[in-house]
Amino acid sequence: MTPSPITRNPSAQPFSRWAISTVQGLQKLAGVGALIAAGVSIGRLVGSQWLNTFSMSDLREQLENPANIGHRATLAMVQAVICFALAALLPRAKVDTGPDGEPPRPETLDGVQRIHMTLRTTFLLWAAYYVASSICIRHSIQLPTKDAQCHPVLGPPQMTAIAQLIMDSLNALTGLSSFWLFLELSEITVPPKGVATPRDATWTARTHKLLSGGLLGLLLTMGWVGLAFVHGKTAGDSAAIATMSIMTAYLSGLSLCLVVGRLGSKLIDPGPVTLSALYIYGLIQPLAVMFPVRAEVQLLATTMALVLKLLLWLVFVWAFSTGIVGEYVKDIRDFLSDPSRQPA
Repeated sequence: MTPSPITRNPSAQPFSRWAISTVQGLQKLAGVGALIAAGVSIGRLVGSQWLNTFSMSDLREQLENPANIGHRATLAMVQAVICFALAALLPRAKVDTGPDGEPPRPETLDGVQRIHMTLRTTFLLWAAYYVASSICIRHSIQLPTKDAQCHPVLGPPQMTAIAQLIMDSLNALTGLSSFWLFLELSEITVPPKGVATPRDATWTARTHKLLSGGLLGLLLTMGWVGLAFVHGKTAGDSAAIATMSIMTAYLSGLSLCLVVGRLGSKLIDPGPVTLSALYIYGLIQPLAVMFPVRAEVQLLATTMALVLKLLLWLVFVWAFSTGIVGEYVKDIRDFLSDPSRQPA
């Protein structure tokens, strides 16, 4: 007898239909409120005049105006509050009972709980990043002077070295948390055949977490040690800090793309349009390298990232509240532990 392929429960509401329904109305209302709050802050920052020209040079001049430093810091703090609210409003994952009414297995509940906890941690780290960004913008901006060293591509440096390191470190932590979320969503956390209990087989996931954590520690050490050799006041004066910035930005983007790839599983699948938008979120992560010296790039990239964060959050709210994540965790474990079943 040929085993049937595993697919998502056909009774589960598709994401596109769920998104326009009144289900989870509080979370959706919070998302709309977040966009309005961010929009108001951006409007106060750039003004109505720039909206008529859409000139990048005019936008950069507007953002680098010392009078607008406070508005930039306020916008970053608004983004921090939004990320914190999204973490707080993340619903508990629904886990359905079996067909005969049997309770969910402990390994299923444990897997769902780890996914929920890792996702919440990721949003809290994003909130911490924006808090640090707000503080650094308000207190650590070095405005261009006639004697400033000019980068051949990016222009005059603006962010002090220690401020840049703090932001890069938090960006690296969010990338690590995203990668651990990918590990929890992938079958790497499922025990291999022949192992008695799930906890006896978690060495594979732990190994990947240790390796990724070790790589992060190496990057952070390289950056912070490089700080001791900075002769000037800006991050651009240290090759070690610049290397750390580039690597953390690209690794963060890769981690997000891995998470989106798991969301594209046939057991979750929010739809091709949603997945394409979320992949764009991963692809714009390397732009973080330019944030210290290109204020207009930071504004546009973080604004786009905020919208895509809300989309990612809504996908998980949908997957948690409809029981899709619980079903995904259970079915993946059943599928891989049953030797009679083969991948579709």
